[in-house]
Amino acid sequence: MVHRRIQHVVASFAALLPLLLLLAVPAGAQEDAAALIEQLGLRLAPEPVTKRSDWRKPQRIVLPRFSAEQLAALEVVAPEAELIAVNSAREALEHAADADVIIGFCSRALATRARQVRWIQLGTAGAEHCVAALAAAQRTPLVTNMQRVLGPQIAEHALAMMFSLTRGLHRYGDLQRDHRWRRAVPNDARHVGD
Repeated sequence: MVHRRIQHVVASFAALLPLLLLLAVPAGAQEDAAALIEQLGLRLAPEPVTKRSDWRKPQRIVLPRFSAEQLAALEVVAPEAELIAVNSAREALEHAADADVIIGFCSRALATRARQVRWIQLGTAGAEHCVAALAAAQRTPLVTNMQRVLGPQIAEHALAMMFSLTRGLHRYGDLQRDHRWRRAVPNDARHVGD
Protein backbone atom coordinates (compact mmCIF):
# COMPACT_ATOMS: atom_id res chain seq x y z
CA MET A 1 0.00 0.00 0.00
CA VAL A 2 2.76 2.45 0.95
CA HIS A 3 4.74 1.52 -2.18
CA ARG A 4 1.69 2.11 -4.41
CA ARG A 5 1.03 5.51 -2.81
CA ILE A 6 4.65 6.53 -3.31
CA GLN A 7 4.42 5.50 -6.98
CA HIS A 8 1.33 7.70 -7.33
CA VAL A 9 3.16 10.60 -5.67
CA VAL A 10 6.16 10.16 -7.99
CA ALA A 11 3.79 10.30 -10.95
CA SER A 12 2.53 13.70 -9.82
CA PHE A 13 5.95 15.31 -10.39
CA ALA A 14 4.48 17.52 -13.10
CA ALA A 15 2.34 19.30 -10.54
CA LEU A 16 5.26 21.08 -8.97
CA LEU A 17 8.02 21.64 -11.52
CA PRO A 18 6.12 24.04 -13.82
CA LEU A 19 5.26 26.25 -10.85
CA LEU A 20 8.83 26.23 -9.57
CA LEU A 21 10.19 27.02 -13.01
CA LEU A 22 7.86 29.98 -13.33
CA LEU A 23 8.52 31.28 -9.81
CA ALA A 24 12.29 30.83 -9.87
CA VAL A 25 12.97 32.92 -12.97
CA PRO A 26 13.04 36.71 -13.27
CA ALA A 27 9.81 38.30 -14.48
CA GLY A 28 11.24 39.01 -17.96
CA ALA A 29 12.20 35.38 -18.47
CA GLN A 30 8.79 33.87 -17.65
CA GLU A 31 8.01 33.46 -21.36
CA ASP A 32 11.19 31.37 -21.69
CA ALA A 33 10.12 29.26 -18.69
CA ALA A 34 6.67 28.73 -20.22
CA ALA A 35 8.32 27.63 -23.48
CA LEU A 36 10.56 25.21 -21.57
CA ILE A 37 7.55 23.75 -19.76
CA GLU A 38 5.85 23.26 -23.13
CA GLN A 39 8.99 21.78 -24.72
CA LEU A 40 9.42 19.24 -21.91
CA GLY A 41 5.76 18.26 -22.04
CA LEU A 42 5.15 19.02 -18.37
CA ARG A 43 1.54 19.15 -17.21
CA LEU A 44 -0.17 20.26 -14.05
CA ALA A 45 -1.52 17.47 -11.90
CA PRO A 46 -5.28 17.31 -11.46
CA GLU A 47 -4.93 18.38 -7.84
CA PRO A 48 -2.47 20.96 -6.47
CA VAL A 49 0.12 19.80 -3.95
CA THR A 50 -1.35 22.28 -1.47
CA LYS A 51 -4.51 20.14 -1.33
CA ARG A 52 -2.63 17.14 0.10
CA SER A 53 -3.75 16.36 3.64
CA ASP A 54 -0.16 16.54 4.92
CA TRP A 55 0.80 19.74 3.10
CA ARG A 56 2.16 22.72 4.97
CA LYS A 57 4.43 25.57 3.97
CA PRO A 58 8.05 24.33 4.16
CA GLN A 59 10.02 25.69 7.10
CA ARG A 60 13.35 23.87 6.58
CA ILE A 61 14.79 22.86 3.20
CA VAL A 62 17.94 20.72 3.01
CA LEU A 63 19.73 21.04 -0.31
CA PRO A 64 23.15 20.63 -1.92
CA ARG A 65 25.43 23.65 -1.76
CA PHE A 66 24.39 25.51 -4.91
CA SER A 67 25.93 28.65 -6.35
CA ALA A 68 25.13 31.98 -4.70
CA GLU A 69 22.84 32.89 -7.62
CA GLN A 70 20.88 29.65 -7.31
CA LEU A 71 20.49 30.05 -3.56
CA ALA A 72 19.31 33.64 -4.06
CA ALA A 73 16.68 32.43 -6.56
CA LEU A 74 15.46 29.84 -4.05
CA GLU A 75 15.27 32.47 -1.32
CA VAL A 76 12.96 34.51 -3.56
CA VAL A 77 10.66 31.50 -4.06
CA ALA A 78 10.71 30.45 -0.38
CA PRO A 79 11.53 33.58 1.65
CA GLU A 80 10.16 32.22 4.93
CA ALA A 81 11.99 28.88 4.75
CA GLU A 82 15.38 28.16 6.26
CA LEU A 83 17.69 26.91 3.48
CA ILE A 84 20.26 24.45 4.80
CA ALA A 85 23.00 24.00 2.19
CA VAL A 86 25.06 20.85 2.73
CA ASN A 87 28.18 19.46 1.09
CA SER A 88 27.45 15.73 1.30
CA ALA A 89 24.84 13.03 1.84
CA ARG A 90 26.28 12.52 5.34
CA GLU A 91 25.71 16.18 6.15
CA ALA A 92 22.16 15.99 4.70
CA LEU A 93 21.50 13.05 7.02
CA GLU A 94 22.49 15.20 10.01
CA HIS A 95 19.77 17.74 9.13
CA ALA A 96 17.10 15.29 7.88
CA ALA A 97 15.15 14.91 11.13
CA ASP A 98 13.72 18.45 11.03
CA ALA A 99 13.56 18.93 7.27
CA ASP A 100 10.27 19.54 5.46
CA VAL A 101 11.91 19.36 2.04
CA ILE A 102 15.06 17.54 0.94
CA ILE A 103 16.55 18.30 -2.47
CA GLY A 104 19.03 15.97 -4.12
CA PHE A 105 19.43 13.30 -1.43
CA CYS A 106 17.60 10.06 -0.66
CA SER A 107 18.77 6.87 1.04
CA ARG A 108 17.41 4.30 3.44
CA ALA A 109 19.11 6.05 6.37
CA LEU A 110 17.75 9.43 5.30
CA ALA A 111 14.22 8.03 4.81
CA THR A 112 14.34 6.59 8.33
CA ARG A 113 15.62 9.77 9.92
CA ALA A 114 13.46 12.27 7.96
CA ARG A 115 10.35 11.94 10.12
CA GLN A 116 8.61 15.13 8.97
CA VAL A 117 9.77 15.37 5.36
CA ARG A 118 6.92 16.30 3.01
CA TRP A 119 8.79 16.48 -0.29
CA ILE A 120 11.96 14.95 -1.74
CA GLN A 121 13.22 16.36 -5.04
CA LEU A 122 15.72 14.07 -6.74
CA GLY A 123 18.33 15.34 -9.16
CA THR A 124 18.10 12.13 -11.17
CA ALA A 125 15.67 10.64 -13.67
CA GLY A 126 15.14 7.46 -11.67
CA ALA A 127 13.34 7.35 -8.35
CA GLU A 128 13.27 3.61 -7.67
CA HIS A 129 15.97 3.63 -4.98
CA CYS A 130 14.23 6.44 -3.14
CA VAL A 131 10.78 4.88 -3.44
CA ALA A 132 12.12 1.61 -2.02
CA ALA A 133 13.88 3.40 0.85
CA LEU A 134 10.74 5.37 1.71
CA ALA A 135 8.56 2.27 1.53
CA ALA A 136 10.91 0.45 3.92
CA ALA A 137 10.70 3.40 6.33
CA GLN A 138 6.91 3.65 5.83
CA ARG A 139 7.13 7.26 4.72
CA THR A 140 4.97 8.79 1.98
CA PRO A 141 6.31 12.24 1.06
CA LEU A 142 5.89 13.74 -2.38
CA VAL A 143 8.80 12.45 -4.49
CA THR A 144 9.73 14.28 -7.68
CA ASN A 145 12.54 13.63 -10.13
CA MET A 146 14.14 15.04 -13.28
CA GLN A 147 12.88 12.40 -15.73
CA ARG A 148 11.47 14.82 -18.30
CA VAL A 149 14.34 17.27 -17.95
CA LEU A 150 17.09 14.65 -18.33
CA GLY A 151 15.37 12.49 -20.97
CA PRO A 152 17.29 13.86 -23.99
CA GLN A 153 20.66 13.51 -22.24
CA ILE A 154 19.86 9.94 -21.21
CA ALA A 155 18.92 9.07 -24.79
CA GLU A 156 22.13 10.66 -26.13
CA HIS A 157 24.20 8.78 -23.56
CA ALA A 158 22.56 5.47 -24.49
CA LEU A 159 23.36 6.07 -28.17
CA ALA A 160 26.94 7.05 -27.36
CA MET A 161 27.42 3.87 -25.33
CA MET A 162 25.94 1.80 -28.15
CA PHE A 163 28.31 3.39 -30.68
CA SER A 164 31.21 2.89 -28.26
CA LEU A 165 30.46 -0.80 -27.96
CA THR A 166 29.94 -1.38 -31.68
CA ARG A 167 33.25 0.36 -32.46
CA GLY A 168 35.13 -1.49 -29.73
CA LEU A 169 36.29 1.67 -27.96
CA HIS A 170 36.75 -0.32 -24.76
CA ARG A 171 39.65 -2.12 -26.49
CA TYR A 172 41.40 1.19 -27.12
CA GLY A 173 41.16 1.93 -23.41
CA ASP A 174 42.97 -1.32 -22.70
CA LEU A 175 45.71 -0.37 -25.16
CA GLN A 176 46.00 3.11 -23.68
CA ARG A 177 46.35 1.73 -20.15
CA ASP A 178 49.16 -0.53 -21.40
CA HIS A 179 50.85 2.45 -23.14
CA ARG A 180 50.53 0.80 -26.54
CA TRP A 181 49.74 3.40 -29.19
CA ARG A 182 48.55 2.29 -32.58
CA ARG A 183 45.95 3.48 -35.03
CA ALA A 184 44.79 0.10 -36.24
CA VAL A 185 41.62 -1.31 -34.76
CA PRO A 186 42.46 -4.19 -32.43
CA ASN A 187 41.56 -7.49 -34.11
CA ASP A 188 38.82 -8.29 -31.64
CA ALA A 189 37.41 -4.73 -31.36
CA ARG A 190 34.43 -5.47 -33.57
CA HIS A 191 33.21 -8.33 -31.38
CA VAL A 192 30.89 -6.79 -28.84
CA GLY A 193 30.73 -8.64 -25.56
CA ASP A 194 34.28 -10.02 -25.51
